[in-house]
Amino acid sequence: MIKTTLFTLLLLQWTICGAAAQVIVTEISPANGTILDRNHASSDWLELTAISATVNLKGWRISDKNNFDKAYILPDTVLN
Repeated sequence: MIKTTLFTLLLLQWTICGAAAQVIVTEISPANGTILDRNHASSDWLELTAISATVNLKGWRISDKNNFDKAYILPDTVLN
C-alpha cells in the first residue's frame, strides 16, 4: 500500500511539474500513527507546496489507485 501511494504521489508530482505553476509534495505520512486530525483520527496525510506561483487546487485529485474516478477531490484551496 505504501509503495502504491508513493508511486501515485510521484506520478502526481511529475504530472503537475509540466504545468505553468509547479506544485511539489514536500511531506508525506502514509502510515500516520501519531498526528490526529479534526475528527481525532490518525489519518494519512501529505503536504503540497507551490514553488512557482499561486495555485488553486480546486478539482485536483489524489489517489493511491490507478482509478482516478474514485480519487479524493481536493477542496477549493489556494497554495502560495
